[in-house]
Amino acid sequence: TGYNGKMCEVDIPECASTPCQNEADCIERSRVPGVAYEAAAGFYCVCLPGFRGLFCDENIDECASDPCIYGTCEDKVNAYYCACEPGYTGEQCQTNIQECVEWDPCKFGSTCEDGINDYTCTCPDNFQGVMYGGKNCSTELTGCQDNECQNGAECIPFLVNEAAGEHDYKCVCPNGFYG
Repeated sequence: TGYNGKMCEVDIPECASTPCQNEADCIERSRVPGVAYEAAAGFYCVCLPGFRGLFCDENIDECASDPCIYGTCEDKVNAYYCACEPGYTGEQCQTNIQECVEWDPCKFGSTCEDGINDYTCTCPDNFQGVMYGGKNCSTELTGCQDNECQNGAECIPFLVNEAAGEHDYKCVCPNGFYG
């Protein structure tokens, strides 16, 4: 009943064996003020936040509620961490990163359209007399510099491979011509 001895004068130290885990406090019922003799046997554990169970031996899974919207949840003690998918940010990976706003990647009068972990730049046909192309509309298109289209055809320069700096062109023929 929580006590022993000839006259029940010795308190049994139930917490001496440190039954509570994860730094929980062990409370002997016999030491709680106002507890009746009949209820004095035993102990209870006061768990730190993030733990539960009779002995505070169970880590509460904060990921059980699936809090990460666009990411993977990693359970911690009394917390969780969301490892976001590419293109997302925020405590719960709830925010699409606005690459157009964050990085302002599109150059020379081009417009930017945000995507998921990406963006698309739409280059103007002509910016101050120069045509630009590439992912960020930052590469001057030089495919027409040494190539003249014949019979009034329009030369349209383009990039074949931006990383390699490979340029090319095509001629748009007027009516009555082809080639």
